[in-house]
Amino acid sequence: MTTDVVRIYPQVVADSATSNPIPISGVKELTKIVDAVTKRQLDALERVDGRVANLRKMIAERKALLVAAIEEYETLAGKVAQGSEIMAKAVDDMHAMFEQAMRPTPEAEKAEDKKPGA
Repeated sequence: MTTDVVRIYPQVVADSATSNPIPISGVKELTKIVDAVTKRQLDALERVDGRVANLRKMIAERKALLVAAIEEYETLAGKVAQGSEIMAKAVDDMHAMFEQAMRPTPEAEKAEDKKPGA
């Protein structure tokens, strides 16, 4: 399929298939305008892409910190639970020893029986 170009005016070219007149001198100007508009938009998108990439990096770093903190918390919580069990057993052992120490000995019972006036 060939497209025939028809001259309507000296500065205007028309495409016979679409009949859209475009001034010859305006083609370069329109191209410059389109390039400028798209360049600004593409530059803006690049800046946004850069900011989004930075945000993604920050989110990934914070995620890693949170995961590490949760794992550390789990480890410490396990140690605290283990330590609490050890402390509870130690308190129970001290209580048992204290009760054992406070029991009257046979010598003390005999001495109480021999008190004058008893």
